[in-house]
Amino acid sequence: MKRLVSGLILALLFIAAPMAQAQPGPAARPPIIPAKAFADTPQIGGAVVSPDGKQIALRANAEDKTIIGIFDAASLQMRQRLEIPKEGTLEWFQWAGNSRVLVSLSSRAFVYKVTRLYVYDLPSQAFTFIGKRQMGISGDTVIWTSPDGQYVLLALQRDLFSTPAVWRMPLDGSASASGVEVQPAKDDVWQWFADSGGNVRMGVEFQTSGKLKFWYRSTPQEQLRAIGKVEKDKLDDAFPQFVVLEPGSDQGFMLRKQEDGFVALQRFNYATMTVGETVHAVPGHDIEDVNFDSSNHLVSISYTDDRQRTVWFDKTAQAVEQRLAKALAGKDVRISSRAEDGSRMTVWVSHEDDPGQLYVYDAAKGQLAAFISAY
Repeated sequence: MKRLVSGLILALLFIAAPMAQAQPGPAARPPIIPAKAFADTPQIGGAVVSPDGKQIALRANAEDKTIIGIFDAASLQMRQRLEIPKEGTLEWFQWAGNSRVLVSLSSRAFVYKVTRLYVYDLPSQAFTFIGKRQMGISGDTVIWTSPDGQYVLLALQRDLFSTPAVWRMPLDGSASASGVEVQPAKDDVWQWFADSGGNVRMGVEFQTSGKLKFWYRSTPQEQLRAIGKVEKDKLDDAFPQFVVLEPGSDQGFMLRKQEDGFVALQRFNYATMTVGETVHAVPGHDIEDVNFDSSNHLVSISYTDDRQRTVWFDKTAQAVEQRLAKALAGKDVRISSRAEDGSRMTVWVSHEDDPGQLYVYDAAKGQLAAFISAY
């Protein structure tokens, strides 16, 4: 890594008197950015705070190697590093509880991109495969992760041509031997959804005619039943881009294209296929990502205009981001990840003439610590 700043603390006195404002003058012309900067690979990316706020996982490029570094969120010192095998490409990673990290790697097999799922266990530093010995090309379709990091629900094909079944896979290193099928494969059903309690509740059938057919159950004990079809010419409007199902309820949320052609977040009754209220829409832009907490409360939505933006429904995170933006006037400030309780947050600070730097905000201390620069 080119730079790791672990001791620099920027104290933000949120309750102090307003700072004196400098007299306006002619804006300085920013220096020309070298062309090479646009070809360089960012040094870091994907920093994510663990649910308890005590650790940070991030991707880093160092000496032609890709690693996932695990940092102590208080000292900002690296505690562990996982080097990605040269034959694999890192697709994504995410926390599974506070002591495990899920890792998706891809490779090429003839014309196909093949993905496989692994888990890195921090206490043992073991890196193990999650899947079956025989499976299709997509092996990283996680449809649910238990909050305690004990297991995942993984949609797996038996081979290249079969539809996926859903397997409950333990994350203790025994997945290949002790994984249990919880939802058998169903003809032409290529996509499965689970509710936030880890119950498989819905499947989407892709028919040869081009239509979609939805299969649904209200409770885990029920059999799947057909609840509706979507005609081929309506697919763009009706296909669910994001689904949240509430345990014990037919109510949930869906990202869905509106009459104006842009994607919004809506309430949805899955039993009746009835669209409810629009929870949030951004005029002229698609909502790209939605974040809920473990209690199904809406935390944030993300969209992109001239840059990536987040709308916070969590009042604490919203207030922190606004205060940081005021303290770092002239910079683009965005909270990029947060602990479940908001105790720590990673904050990305950049501008059109600044590739950016990652900071860590400590809510208890009201302090922002400079962490790592982008290049």
